[in-house]
Amino acid sequence: MSFYKKNPESYSNLAEHYRCRGNQDKYQHYMRMAVNAGEFEGKIDEPQAGQPAATSAPAMPSMEEIIQLYNQKRYDILLQLALIHPNHKLLSYIAPSIHFARGNPKLANQVAEHIRDPEEYLIRKKTAKIWDGLHRSLKIEPRVHLLVLIYNREKYVEQALAQLANTKYKNFAVYIADNGSSDKTWDIARQAIARFPEHVQVHMEKLPTNIGRPAGHNWLLTNYDHSVADYIAIGDDDLTEVPQEWMTQMVQTAKSFGNCAVVGGKALYSHRPDTIHGCAHRIEDFSSKLIVSNTSDFIDFGQFDYVDKVDHVTGCLHIYDRKILFEDVGLFDISLSPCQYVDVEHHLRVRLKGYDVIYNGLIAFRHLKAMGKESQKNRAMAGNTLGNIIKVLYKHDQTVVRAKLHSLSEQRHAWLNS
Repeated sequence: MSFYKKNPESYSNLAEHYRCRGNQDKYQHYMRMAVNAGEFEGKIDEPQAGQPAATSAPAMPSMEEIIQLYNQKRYDILLQLALIHPNHKLLSYIAPSIHFARGNPKLANQVAEHIRDPEEYLIRKKTAKIWDGLHRSLKIEPRVHLLVLIYNREKYVEQALAQLANTKYKNFAVYIADNGSSDKTWDIARQAIARFPEHVQVHMEKLPTNIGRPAGHNWLLTNYDHSVADYIAIGDDDLTEVPQEWMTQMVQTAKSFGNCAVVGGKALYSHRPDTIHGCAHRIEDFSSKLIVSNTSDFIDFGQFDYVDKVDHVTGCLHIYDRKILFEDVGLFDISLSPCQYVDVEHHLRVRLKGYDVIYNGLIAFRHLKAMGKESQKNRAMAGNTLGNIIKVLYKHDQTVVRAKLHSLSEQRHAWLNS
């Protein structure tokens, strides 16, 4: 399945040479020459026996084939296609996503101009503009305390803890609470914590009964002394894949925004094709109903690969500024047990205090979203979700919330255009 000639002197190989050297102008120059020279062979599928390979640019792949190439990280092929079809519905998003992934914000900004939605382009332009701040080296790592609440995850907890233990960050400690598991979760987790580096302190206790997710996290926050921590990180017990740099990148992101209280990333399901279940969320309606944007599941084609100020980020892996959390925003609302809309309400309090919730979609991780799936099938849990929505709506003055969110939205637009 070849898409361009392997001649070492071909334009496409010259383009890759200059991309690796960081010469973006020559990279684009030779990529265009590769397109003009017809350095492409075949389509997505291999030619049938006896059929000659095509010698001109390939026929436009289907949407499904483009998604497949994106999942396979066939980035050079996709960039070549984007040069031929810069305004394509998927490729116009995929191209800047690839350049961001490769650390080329200038190229990401250039190709993002083909996105039809002006605000979508502005978000990527802003991400490119603040790129250096987002990646500024941490001369001294701030202290992070990682909280993990586990419950009846005997099939998944070992992998989740192994993934969290694999972080390259050094200056952190771990606090684990078993929320009254009735299966083998506790025993498996006790063995899995050996995966954390020797210098990382791991504290682990088992609660006698399940007290719910918000109360469980509150227990982890109040049962231990976190006064030396700069940030509090929270990770779920069913994470399946976490990048080694996640903690570093979230701390870097937090430090690049002076008013930041929370940082989260892009949550993907564990299956293929890549499907997003958590990304950049905004509260679009807070009246007789609570509507949060982007709550549906989306096939991932780079449409959320940017950094932005939002109202909510997914709670399965994120960090808080410890001082803001303890001294200003407060603990999680235990009335929203077991978990539905707990993080939405908590992040709403962050916003009402005037702090930023930052979404960094360049940090992607995989997650089963076990509780979310269960709530979609279980009538009692679905009813609990509806009940929690009503609780959130009646807890806060709706007029105050709408006015504050409108003001923050205007500030965000000013920031995007600055």
